[in-house]
Amino acid sequence: MKVPEHVDILATLKSGAVAHLRFSAITGLSPAPQAWIFGSEGTLRIEADAKRLSGGRRGDKELREIPIPAEKRVGWRVEEEFVNAIRGREKVTHTNFEDGVRYMEFTDAVTKSAQSGQAVDVAEL
Repeated sequence: MKVPEHVDILATLKSGAVAHLRFSAITGLSPAPQAWIFGSEGTLRIEADAKRLSGGRRGDKELREIPIPAEKRVGWRVEEEFVNAIRGREKVTHTNFEDGVRYMEFTDAVTKSAQSGQAVDVAEL
């Protein structure tokens, strides 16, 4: 099995919003993992590594940090949580079974799309 080192994904969400996702292990000097959400009235930026959220509304000159309470700053620990749940050390709180299935359906759709060069509807899987 070959795993790509760079993937760009364009998706239309159920709500009609358009998503552009980029996952890369080879992009030189790229910024730390982050997610941007652009809306008609504002923008949010989530910096995964720094566990920082910034936002701005239409008319603002720049994004401003939005404080996240310490107890809400969890970071990425899906694999750790999964292993600990198997070992009986904790309960799964962030990714339930149904979410895991949906994630795998999405991953499968991305793979099928890359292989065929065609859009793949996740609902069809």
